[in-house]
Amino acid sequence: AASASVAALFIVSGGTAFNSTAHALALRTSRVTYCLPVTDNGGSTAEIIRVLGGPAIGDIRSRLLRLSGLEQTQELQSVRHLLQHRLPGDPVEAKAEWLAIVEGTHALWSGISEACKHMIRSFLVHFQVQL
Repeated sequence: AASASVAALFIVSGGTAFNSTAHALALRTSRVTYCLPVTDNGGSTAEIIRVLGGPAIGDIRSRLLRLSGLEQTQELQSVRHLLQHRLPGDPVEAKAEWLAIVEGTHALWSGISEACKHMIRSFLVHFQVQL
């Protein structure tokens, strides 16, 4: 009954373009459902889809970061820092850094608990196997 007075929203939108609006909505209501498209026409996600196929992983990552809540724990900040990281433009450097992230040895893992690290790495390892 109490939640009936809270606005409920259903939003169809991509990731990055909607970030500031998603943040503003999170301040107003917790009853927001997002429907993300499975295609992307820009950024690094478009290149991943072109090469590997699959969903718009960049938009999903972006929305998950926004939905992670307004709470600012040290671990949440570390996870955000990891997931917002961009690999260098040089292919050799990018590959070495990517492998260090997947293997869990990169400095970006600092501040992330073993349980959370294990969960994120399981996805990254799965993604790496697809490459």
